[in-house]
Amino acid sequence: MESRIHREVYVRFGGEEVGDLLSQDGKALISLAYYVSELLGKETLDTNTFGKSTGRNGNYSTNYQQTGRELLTPDEVRMMDNIYALLFIRGERPIQDFKFDILKHPNVALTADGKADVYKHGEITNSVATISIEKIALGDVPDMETIETDYELLSDEDIEQIFENIKEEKQDGKSEKQKGNKQAPDGKKG
Repeated sequence: MESRIHREVYVRFGGEEVGDLLSQDGKALISLAYYVSELLGKETLDTNTFGKSTGRNGNYSTNYQQTGRELLTPDEVRMMDNIYALLFIRGERPIQDFKFDILKHPNVALTADGKADVYKHGEITNSVATISIEKIALGDVPDMETIETDYELLSDEDIEQIFENIKEEKQDGKSEKQKGNKQAPDGKKG
């Protein structure tokens, strides 16, 4: 586990010395195990101790105390089994869970680990058409027919004005309808 964490620290923190998080001047700030232990936080333990003495004047005492302890000490973090992962989510308590074996995922066959081809970034694999442009002299381009259309190109302002007009017409229609639904005091519409 420690080598995996070292690789992650190396990648995430820009290649500093393995096992330590470093300041800009290269001095070690904190060991990774100590850092993880600090991230985990502390817990409160309730302890009851009982004492009993026998003899001529027997005595019995109970002591109750609360103590604080790290959830995992730095040495416990270093000795953690590789089957576990620690998950830190902002605003939540840390979670220790089993790691998921990605080789058991149903779609692993689609990856290089599952014997599929290696993914090549930027490669076009599902093309449905090809466009090729050749150098053609302007005189060789045939004349094209002009097609008459019954549509026009509107600007954003034109479209907004059309929607405003429609909205006003709907409001005017509602106000006319409300006027028609008002009844006179004698029960007739008016």
